[in-house]
Amino acid sequence: MYYLVPAGSLTADLSDWIEAHQKFFLPVRALSKLFRAMLRDALQAFDPELFQQVPKEVWRKDWVVHSKPAGNGNAVLKYFAPYVFRVAISNKRLIKLEACPERSRRNDQVTFVYKHPRTKRWTPMTLPVFEFLRRFLQHVLPRGFKKVRHFGFLASRNKQLMALLNYPPVVGHSVLGTVELEPEDEPEAQSKIPCCPVCGKPRRVK
Repeated sequence: MYYLVPAGSLTADLSDWIEAHQKFFLPVRALSKLFRAMLRDALQAFDPELFQQVPKEVWRKDWVVHSKPAGNGNAVLKYFAPYVFRVAISNKRLIKLEACPERSRRNDQVTFVYKHPRTKRWTPMTLPVFEFLRRFLQHVLPRGFKKVRHFGFLASRNKQLMALLNYPPVVGHSVLGTVELEPEDEPEAQSKIPCCPVCGKPRRVK
């Protein structure tokens, strides 16, 4: 489970963006305890029988929510992009399928390659077909679950707010960097930028 959280927030009047501190974003220890408690309560409410099967020691141990800054987010998006909407394994990684001559298929084998965590080299592995299917199905979401969900100002219902954050670049500092527009493009770009209700000038994200 991964969460991609913008390092900042909008002001109450939605007119400006406030960046988080570069060396601090969230209290990880407090966040870990909160996440453990919320997951425990949600599981207990959703399936009490399953909750009883979880050893009580699990809720006493210290959980760790790994949280760290990732630059401007481009590196994280690049990391997620290749696989977030793909299946668990591509066809090109399947090397060989061995069918057992017996009628039972339990001895059939699948050979595929994976990247070794230490050597970082592609290494072959052979598994019984049902073990391969078991591991594969661990990457298939149950019915009704979504791979990617958007919350807050990233939610689809906030299209107008997203339009505010994605306005065309203008001369000066913005979330898009320092950009100089061509003369013929500037009037059109300026017309799309929401204006401040107080001073009347185009809003800018700082």
